[in-house]
Amino acid sequence: MHIQAHCQAWLLACRWRGWLWSGHARKALLALDDWLLLTANQGRSDLAHAWVTRAHLLAELHRWDEARSQLLTVSQQQPEAMTASIWFNLGFVLEKLKQPGQACDAFRQALSLSPAMDTAWLGLGRVLIQLGDWDGAVAAWSRQVELQPLCPDGLECLIRLHAARGHWAQAVQGLHQLRSFAPRQAMLLESIMAA
Repeated sequence: MHIQAHCQAWLLACRWRGWLWSGHARKALLALDDWLLLTANQGRSDLAHAWVTRAHLLAELHRWDEARSQLLTVSQQQPEAMTASIWFNLGFVLEKLKQPGQACDAFRQALSLSPAMDTAWLGLGRVLIQLGDWDGAVAAWSRQVELQPLCPDGLECLIRLHAARGHWAQAVQGLHQLRSFAPRQAMLLESIMAA
């Protein structure tokens, strides 16, 4: 029986990972839930990763409350498993749930573990704007641009914020920088410069 259970667990693991890799979030979630039911009491070392993957799948399905609950459970039950990427995912989910203060804390926790995580800097800037900390958002997005100079996301956020604040010199400078590697995106932003 032990060998049969081991084989069944292995097949379920292959199934949920296959669905995950092929982009079928609903099927992956169902297969992962089956695997978790079978393996939950086995003291496996890969359970934290599986629970976090489950939260990621819930987020992909826009089941934000469930994703938050899943990530918070992992953070409470296995705090040693909380990596920068897990804190980032929690920040992203909290942002989607319109909880910018908690999202800010989660992004900052991710950055304390991985200061070069450019996506956490981008997310931090977004929630700082929601909290009214424009200077903090400028600093966060500037750091994201330093880390990923050819990624237009942070630069676009900076251009929009500078334009909204009437800091035209910085907005124009950012727009020129954006034109050098993302001309279409820069063209779309030119309308805010004319306002």
